[in-house]
Amino acid sequence: MKSFKLLLIVLILILISTNNSFSQPAKTEKKSIFKLLKIDSSDKLKIENELTKNKGVFIVTASTDDKRVTIVYDPTKITEEDLKKNIEKMGYKSEIVVDRQVYSKPIDPNSR
Repeated sequence: MKSFKLLLIVLILILISTNNSFSQPAKTEKKSIFKLLKIDSSDKLKIENELTKNKGVFIVTASTDDKRVTIVYDPTKITEEDLKKNIEKMGYKSEIVVDRQVYSKPIDPNSR
């Protein structure tokens, strides 16, 4: 009985250590937002379909309401500048927008 418990503990430890060694490394993700001059419903589909073909691009969401394209991607495989160039190759002028909800901080006038 004592050897059975010891064997069971050893097996559990082996399973735990092997499970950790086969786990996938965490993906690096970055979100960029691009403002376009014009975008309608047919442009939306074209942009989403074409940009998702790029290696390292996970999600592309184009909005006709605010004329923005949001892209979630792996910055180790494709850069923000490459994404901008790809949008412009499709015939759309774009500019990179900083997501102010995420990145801006209120300025404290007493901090100087």
